[in-house]
Amino acid sequence: MAGENILAAKIVRNRFRSIIDPTEPSNISRFTLWSNAMKIFADYPIFGVGDIGIEHIYSRYKNEYDKEVYGHLHNNYIHLLVILGLFWFYRYDVAFCEDISSESEILF
Repeated sequence: MAGENILAAKIVRNRFRSIIDPTEPSNISRFTLWSNAMKIFADYPIFGVGDIGIEHIYSRYKNEYDKEVYGHLHNNYIHLLVILGLFWFYRYDVAFCEDISSESEILF
């Protein structure tokens, strides 16, 4: 029983280390994806690029050696910012926060 707990703790510890490790291959690809997404946002800051076919737009911004993206930027906030732009992202965020605050008043 104690051995299982030690093993489980080691697995969890290693997982947390891999999440914050900037040299981890999956993290490198995510950081590259987000960096390229911010380049897209810089070109389409007000109304974004829309939600349909983001992989086609992303392919113009990625380096030749980067992985292709398949419809999601692996960060919900960055993804919404790129597809909606500042105007709709702000509207979405305000509506979402208002919805949450109205539900919390009902619960309490």
